[in-house]
Amino acid sequence: MIKKIRNSLTVKICILVAVLLVGVSCITYGAIIGFLPTYYSNQLQEDLDTVSQGMIDTISSYDTIEEAFYAIELFEASSQVSVAILDEQGNPVWPQTESVAVEYGFAAEDAGEEVVEGDSIAEGSAETVEEIPAEEGSAQQREGTVISSVAEDAAVESGTSPSAVKRYSLKMGENTYTMLVSGGMQPVNQALGILHEIFPYILGISIGAAIILSLATSLYLTVPIVRLSQISRSMAALDFGNLYQGKRTDEVGVLGKNLNELSENLSRTLTKLRQANEKLKSDIEIEREAERKRIAFFSAVSHELKTPITILKGHLSGMIQGIGEYRNREYYLKRSQETAEKMEGLVKELLTVSRIENNKFTVQDTDIAEQVRQQLADMTELMEQKEIALWAELPEQLYAKVNQRMMEKVFCNLLINAINYTPEKEGNEIRILLAAGERDSGIKFYIENTGTSLPKEALPHLFEAFYRVEQSRNSQTGGSGLGLYIVKMILDQHGAKYKIENTENGVKFSFCL
Repeated sequence: MIKKIRNSLTVKICILVAVLLVGVSCITYGAIIGFLPTYYSNQLQEDLDTVSQGMIDTISSYDTIEEAFYAIELFEASSQVSVAILDEQGNPVWPQTESVAVEYGFAAEDAGEEVVEGDSIAEGSAETVEEIPAEEGSAQQREGTVISSVAEDAAVESGTSPSAVKRYSLKMGENTYTMLVSGGMQPVNQALGILHEIFPYILGISIGAAIILSLATSLYLTVPIVRLSQISRSMAALDFGNLYQGKRTDEVGVLGKNLNELSENLSRTLTKLRQANEKLKSDIEIEREAERKRIAFFSAVSHELKTPITILKGHLSGMIQGIGEYRNREYYLKRSQETAEKMEGLVKELLTVSRIENNKFTVQDTDIAEQVRQQLADMTELMEQKEIALWAELPEQLYAKVNQRMMEKVFCNLLINAINYTPEKEGNEIRILLAAGERDSGIKFYIENTGTSLPKEALPHLFEAFYRVEQSRNSQTGGSGLGLYIVKMILDQHGAKYKIENTENGVKFSFCL
């Protein structure tokens, strides 16, 4: 039970509020019991002054005390106070002399019997009356006795000790009287008695109301806090789907909104981190793939250079030693020169690949139609030698943002490939089309050479470095194997789409830039 209380904010607040409410109720009850008599006594004195002044004004309008008896009776009945009136000698004239003598012992005094002097006010009264010094045979001694008797008379009527006795001087005709007015504590004593009787019920109601109110208060305060605790627990588990839905504008509501913002920020940050992590993984994979390709490329370069170097070395060694057919130096020097030129061409291609990979890629507005015309002009003699016809459809001008030198290399390589792999003197042709895309969205280009075709299994590998369809490495038909690889690198940097395919009459390469 104690552990549950320690671990539950709702139970703690409920118990605390219940104890506070019961405590406040008990303090309030005690304050009423303690301060009610004193407050009533003070209020009674003020009321006595008020009603007595009115009585004095009324009695003073009569000529004799006897004429005012009826008014005095009405005053006592309406005000619920006790009144005694003394003459100048201190003898009571109200209540009537006989009753006063019987009640207070004045008849015995007149008869010469001993009179017992009363206290200035009955024991246990809320307020005492100023003591009057006794003088031998004086009227003041009698007055003190009457004051005590009046107080006792008020106590008898109210069932308790009187709260206050007031003395006033009044004048009727030529006579001067003293009026004593006493008020009782009967109303307040009745109220206190009732409070004592209903105290168990008040305590029970207070405890029940305290439990209900404390439970409602604790739920009102702790339900959103419990919800916020659940949200924070979910956030600790990196689950940001739970959000605070309350509409409160106090500190709890502000805390909920702050948690929502924190959850959204953390979720967004984690998403970015995941994306960055995925991108990093992708970059690492790309870098690994590039490294793998780079290693494969240099391995292929080594292989490509090894063969012509070995051939060239064999030619030179045979000619130097004058062995067999190598004595025909003119022939083998020419063969060695061809091999060196082939190596030179391969080195140039390798340098081109290096420049494409390492140089900064920049673009500018370039008339690519003019570039195609220049390449065709350079290749016209070669096409005439092989008796290859040319069909070209080119616009007068067609500008695009490209790297000028790289695009020249693209058109050059594509034309050389088309010419080299088109059979000569068989009426074949090369078709070229260059045009703007639909709605001026980029450009379209294709080049097709007839009279040949490619094996289907070779099509996926044509853009690989040093891949040749002609595996014999014949110097007349086999190139370096880097032409289409360089075209692919350049078009990738320009973001172009490209493909190579067999057509009904030949092979077609196309790209969309």
